[in-house]
Amino acid sequence: MGVAVPALVKKQFQLLGFADLMTWRKRLMVRPEFSMSVHLCREPVDMRKSIDGLSLLVQEAMALNPFDEEAFVFSNRQSDKVKVLAWERNGFVLWYKRLERE
Repeated sequence: MGVAVPALVKKQFQLLGFADLMTWRKRLMVRPEFSMSVHLCREPVDMRKSIDGLSLLVQEAMALNPFDEEAFVFSNRQSDKVKVLAWERNGFVLWYKRLERE
């Protein structure tokens, strides 16, 4: 399924090194790889922690390397918030989700 893109926009994508709109969108999408191993931290975590604090937890409490291409999952005491930390190519990615009742 193609997207109708004006010629000027197509030219700009080509100048930026993208073949088309879909290539551009795929490069912007940050999603975990399906082949990634997933590690769950069993202890509740303070959700104020960010990349540095969570990567330190991975190293010290979980005795794992945060720079491996693996996902590390953390939740709070109420289990209504989840953070996922992963190393991707050249930096960390941190996903955060607040779970609501259905």
